[in-house]
Amino acid sequence: MGPQSDLSVVLDGLPRDLPACQFSPIEDNKDISKNDQKQDKKIIDFLTEKAQKDFPQSAYQLGQLLFFEKDACKMLLEIVELPVGVDCPIGQRDLVHTAMYNLARAYYQGFGVPQSDKEAIR
Repeated sequence: MGPQSDLSVVLDGLPRDLPACQFSPIEDNKDISKNDQKQDKKIIDFLTEKAQKDFPQSAYQLGQLLFFEKDACKMLLEIVELPVGVDCPIGQRDLVHTAMYNLARAYYQGFGVPQSDKEAIR
């Protein structure tokens, strides 16, 4: 036998036949998408509630989830204003610096805010 094609090397060891019943119909995929949207809403609601109760890490995570929306940049602006002194909670300094980076990135790329090199550098 001659050399095997790249595809046959990849396919070696896989079953030759896959019963059609193993594949989900398209309608099931729509249900999965709807379920994902419900789960996303639950996560966003949970993080929003925690952020409103003064948990900066939750506000940051919410900002990451909503990065392409205007509200995310508002949250990042609030986080950037948090103090970063010695008497602050552990991790708050890192949180503020990460928010500063993401806010600069948002301004530089124009995600959720008008594109502005000047604001990105600030």
